Amino acid sequence: MQYIIGFIVGCIFLYFLIIGGILIWPILNIILYLKVLIFPWPVRKKYGTSIENLTCESFDVEFTCEDINQLKRIKSLNKNLSLNLQDLQIRLKELGVLKKNKDGSISQRSKVGKEGKKITKEIKLVKKEINANLKEIKSRLDKPWSTWCSWSQRYGRYLGNRDAIFFMAIGFPIFFLILSQLNPVGLDLPAIERFIELYVYMIFIAPLSIIFDVSIFKSFFFSLFISFDEAMFLTKNYASFLTPLNWAMITLPMPLLTLIFYYFSRVRYVFKTRKIRPTTKHWDY
Repeated sequence: MQYIIGFIVGCIFLYFLIIGGILIWPILNIILYLKVLIFPWPVRKKYGTSIENLTCESFDVEFTCEDINQLKRIKSLNKNLSLNLQDLQIRLKELGVLKKNKDGSISQRSKVGKEGKKITKEIKLVKKEINANLKEIKSRLDKPWSTWCSWSQRYGRYLGNRDAIFFMAIGFPIFFLILSQLNPVGLDLPAIERFIELYVYMIFIAPLSIIFDVSIFKSFFFSLFISFDEAMFLTKNYASFLTPLNWAMITLPMPLLTLIFYYFSRVRYVFKTRKIRPTTKHWDY
């Protein structure tokens, strides 16, 4: 029974988390844009937000002289490790056929078996070190590409947020105008300002009032946004219109449309950056 209750509580929590995320997206979008505008990530600050000022070679500066020196060192180290590996494999082969345990491991009951186990362990360590060096080589060679990927995503996110703000600035007035013309909830006086009040009530006042009671707006924090008198006024005028269908029609369209617009805008900008992505090169080191 406790698992069922926990599942139900979890579903309710997930529901409010998703719905809350959708509803506060317009505000969150503005905050994110201002954040990256005022405090840009180093990669965006370094390469800017203009594709016209960048080329496929712009990110090659990420592959530095230090990388070249490190790759030379790793290349020399791997050469020595490869020779060591060959030597160990020859020594293991010279021991002949080694007896195995039931689990497939080398039996250590004899001196030869113990030596074989020791050499096998050393071989594994050498191979592991060689593979780690190869990964580091790839990581350093891919620095221009990985930097471009990071810049590209932040470039798309930055401009996507900007465009979404413009969309909201134009979209919300149009949305309230359409609501006032269609009047889907049946207001007596379907003026734009009344639908704005209804939107504020349904998106902010009603959820808090249902969970905590409308008296929560007497507290200092929430009264900073809406006074208790205003909350009571909107509750009195619009509480009768609070139904699941009306709530969905009034609160969800613009946040969802803004989120969709942001997503496709971001994808479009990221796609544009493909023309300046670094080409695969053979770096001399």
